[in-house]
Amino acid sequence: MKLPKLSLLVLKECIAKNVLGIHLFYIIVLFLLISFAQGAPDVFARRDLFLDGGMTVLFLFSLFFAMTVTFPMILLDLKENRLMIFLSTYVSRSRYVLHKALGAGITIALNHIILCILTSLSLYIVYETHPQWMFTVYWAIFLESLVLASAALFLSVTLSRFMAMMSTGFLFLIGHFTYYIEYYVNQLGNPLAGKIILNLYSLLPNFEVFGLKNAFLTAKTVPDFYILWLSVYASGWILVFLLGTCLWMEKKEF
Repeated sequence: MKLPKLSLLVLKECIAKNVLGIHLFYIIVLFLLISFAQGAPDVFARRDLFLDGGMTVLFLFSLFFAMTVTFPMILLDLKENRLMIFLSTYVSRSRYVLHKALGAGITIALNHIILCILTSLSLYIVYETHPQWMFTVYWAIFLESLVLASAALFLSVTLSRFMAMMSTGFLFLIGHFTYYIEYYVNQLGNPLAGKIILNLYSLLPNFEVFGLKNAFLTAKTVPDFYILWLSVYASGWILVFLLGTCLWMEKKEF
């Protein structure tokens, strides 16, 4: 299938600007993480320490890259006076948004795949092992990056750049903190309050990568349907934010 020209433009611009630098820095961080893990008493503890830190670092790098792609995507066209040219070329503004979003999604996916390969290779070379559950966490990280990237795209066209960054960060933080609050409330023996907080958490455009990682590291069972539910949940929020961006762009005057 041939990609739209605007999607290819986004892909080329993002790869040229960001990909090489972020991957070199990621490799350095992995080396530092391996060195730090060597302080653990045995090889299993070292492996688990690397897995714990590696999944967290992977998530932060994937999320940071997704933000650098989506935040300036439309604002840069407006700043460089390309927006009206693109809008006059495309049949509708919605088509412009969707093609830009497609290019951003492919760019985020390629970057995430490379980061996952680097993480898996580092683990296998140093510890000669590779748990199957890592692929599940990889997929969850990718989904959350796409959800927050689509939220950033929507907020970047509806709010100022500063407010968009603050709002996206707020969505990320409150989603994760709500998970931990719900967990500790249940541990303290107040399940009703835990259920109320869990219901609030379920309404947020966010889900818990760290909780999934911690469950696998502590050998807890994860339901078979969890990944399917996660994929549907993330896809729903992505569609909501893309639809909101399209509707806003149709009404916005430039």
